[in-house]
Amino acid sequence: MEQVRLSYRHLLASLIVCFFALLLSGCARTEKVSTWPREHKTLGKEAAPQEITIWAYSENYMQLVEQFEKNHQGVKVHIKRVNYHDHVNVYREALVSGKTPDVMEVDHMALGEFSVIEGLVDLKGEGFLEDKLKNTMSIPLLKSGHSLDNERLFALPISTSPLLTYYRKDIMEKYGYPSEPEELAKYLESEERLLAMAIRLRQEGIYMMQDVSNPLDWAESAIPLFDNMYMFNRNNVHIARAFELSQKLKESGLALNVPLRTKAGKEAVRSGKQAMVYLGTWGEKRLKEIAPETKGLWRATKLPLGTYGFSDGTYFMMPKMSNNKQLAWEFMKYVYEHMDQDGLVAAHLPSRLQLLEHNSRSEFLGGQHANELYVKLTNHIVEYRPTPFDVDMEEKYQARRQQAIDGNSKPYETLSSIEHAINAEVRQSRKILMDMMSVRR
Repeated sequence: MEQVRLSYRHLLASLIVCFFALLLSGCARTEKVSTWPREHKTLGKEAAPQEITIWAYSENYMQLVEQFEKNHQGVKVHIKRVNYHDHVNVYREALVSGKTPDVMEVDHMALGEFSVIEGLVDLKGEGFLEDKLKNTMSIPLLKSGHSLDNERLFALPISTSPLLTYYRKDIMEKYGYPSEPEELAKYLESEERLLAMAIRLRQEGIYMMQDVSNPLDWAESAIPLFDNMYMFNRNNVHIARAFELSQKLKESGLALNVPLRTKAGKEAVRSGKQAMVYLGTWGEKRLKEIAPETKGLWRATKLPLGTYGFSDGTYFMMPKMSNNKQLAWEFMKYVYEHMDQDGLVAAHLPSRLQLLEHNSRSEFLGGQHANELYVKLTNHIVEYRPTPFDVDMEEKYQARRQQAIDGNSKPYETLSSIEHAINAEVRQSRKILMDMMSVRR
């Protein structure tokens, strides 16, 4: 998925407001200072409406909504679709204005934008996440849903996804390459073999790379942008080698460089001009929508170069302005416990086991046991904890790295330059954030 856009100055202002609000409170624990609108309704004082509204950018919940309504007679769940690329801004504006839904679906990468602000229900509070439920949850995903001081759980993890290679099995067979998933993954662990394949296929008018930056995408999917001290974290040998490989791809013209979302990108998939794409588990559904006529020709396997990459994940947040928190929580918990759908890896560990017990095969992927692969890869990926700087700084990092690829800059010099620039850019916000964490301790 593409990066979410958000004003960095807006983030800095939010951090400053939060910090000074804490100072004015005198660190008192008896009264929580908030810059957000107070709740107009409290539970128990009047009959809560038997309907809730969910804002979501994905289409993963329609069947669950139908079943939830059947199990709760008289209850109505409204789903409002929001644009993925705008969902962070839409949610922030709703929290500021007080005009919120009952539940918000948020992407894993955007969690940091909400980890230092008020306006969201602490799901560790009474009546919400009990220990029995917490013990069924992926620990890294649970940690990601906590505020930076670890005092509040502001987001409930729903699903997660590794980054995969989707490839045309028939094309691999035609040109004499390994075509079974595990065999191909092993073959592509070698950079030399990967380059040789890219060159050979290019001679036939076929591309195995969507973009010259694909090797960087793979490496970065396993390494968060910032470390635990909010310092730039990608100036290392793994990223440098990926830079070098991307530059080789550019020099030799081995990538199509056409986004999948475009008309030309979709046509390349339909025609077989694009033999491989690198997407999350949702890529199976995306390819089916783009090229249904290629059913049975595709397979999925791990990333090249032996990389285990993290793609994305989904979470639910409950605004404090929700008019029916009890019903909203019942829905959140229901979705959490029943996310055992094909092509999705649940945060709920028992649902993963149920998914495997289904022993289903993907018709689009030629009968492959895709769910088994998805869960297996998920066990290897690093589901890092996002920071408040990730969204804006990732965008700036991507722009700088593209300039370096285009200019054929030296990888280590480039990474050192990017490290200096990004650390300098977040220095003021980082100090405020670190001071805020110190005050709260």
